Amino acid sequence: MTTLSSWNPDNRDCCSWEGITCDGATGHVTSLDLSELRISGRIDFVSLFHLLNLQKLNLASNEFDPSPIPSGFEQLTSLTHLNLSSLHFYGQIPLEIRRLTTLMSLDLSDNRYYNDSYLELLKLEIPNIGAFVQNLSSLRELYLDDVEISAQSSEWGLALSSALPLLRKLSLTDCYLSGPIHPSLSKLHFLSELHLSRNNLSSAIPKSLFSLPNLQTLDVGYNPLLTAGEIPPNNTIRQLYLSATGFCSNLQDSYGNFTQLTTLVLSSCYPGGPFPSWLVKLEKLMYLDLSYNGFSGPLPSWLVKLEKLVHLDLSYNGFSRPLPSWLVKLDKLMHLDLSNNGFSGPIPSSYGNKFQNLQWLSVYNNSLSGIIPSSLFSLPSLKRLYLHYNQFSGQLGEFQYASSSLLQIIFLTGNSLSGTIPSSLF
Repeated sequence: MTTLSSWNPDNRDCCSWEGITCDGATGHVTSLDLSELRISGRIDFVSLFHLLNLQKLNLASNEFDPSPIPSGFEQLTSLTHLNLSSLHFYGQIPLEIRRLTTLMSLDLSDNRYYNDSYLELLKLEIPNIGAFVQNLSSLRELYLDDVEISAQSSEWGLALSSALPLLRKLSLTDCYLSGPIHPSLSKLHFLSELHLSRNNLSSAIPKSLFSLPNLQTLDVGYNPLLTAGEIPPNNTIRQLYLSATGFCSNLQDSYGNFTQLTTLVLSSCYPGGPFPSWLVKLEKLMYLDLSYNGFSGPLPSWLVKLEKLVHLDLSYNGFSRPLPSWLVKLDKLMHLDLSNNGFSGPIPSSYGNKFQNLQWLSVYNNSLSGIIPSSLFSLPSLKRLYLHYNQFSGQLGEFQYASSSLLQIIFLTGNSLSGTIPSSLF
């Protein structure tokens, strides 16, 4: 448990206590931020509700005892920001929160709690999303991940778009939503982030949604019945998450029209077939995840044209042939995952010389062989190295290790290495 050492009753100037901000003119407490302090037990909400001038309240990511959200928040009529995420709250969210008409940001996400005694998953619930948001028209940000939202088909979309015209960020991951995405969401012209992953959404995304003028992040992954429909060219979306959806069965070259993409996640999409060549058009990509697909054969050499890549995940595919030496031309890479494929032969010696920015290298569970380049262990930025379950040979004692290296995790099991691990690796 974290103790708030500055919260000393002998020091009556509470405005100097940790996490508290006061109005300089009146001395009233206007902000209370106790997030991520590992505070455990129960909090005295009755006393907290006496802070009538409070504008911002953040209690996120502490270790409170599991309980329903207490009634009384409606007393804090000046609140503009309320964050009660990751606090083990469960049960119905009090409708009184809808009286906080000045709220601009509301975060009630990640409050699932598994009761071991009763083998029961406890979570927050909103039985009527329309009634809950009808008076919260000032909201710019709404985060309800892991909250069970009861709504018939696409009613949730209509309710949100009607009540929250100023919304900029909306996150409804794993909320038990079903049915199609209602076209009225395209009325949210200020929307920049939309997260709808891990629900039961179906049908095609409305074409108009891709035309929202400010939309930069669209996350609809893990909705297997959700399909693409017609996708117009888009110059605003920067981050696109489509894992485990019906999008990938009809991916066309038109996806190359997302010319501003910096992040693309298409894991668990393709049952097989050729590597999507339209990716070469996405010259601004920095983060690419194509894991858990059915790709096979050699890696296409045109990947080097994606020269801005920082994160490349091609794990759990069927790629084969030797590891290509040309990969080092992607010299900005910080994370490279080629694990669980069919690569064979040695690791090119250039990997230990050219990947100066690499922090994570994973090639485990392939058919790689030969001597592990000792220079890998001295890469200046490398923190994690996963080489296990291959066919590497040689003496462990031959590895050289730079004392200035950041290397923290090394996996070598399942190879044909001999000798003892050198003390320089500890």
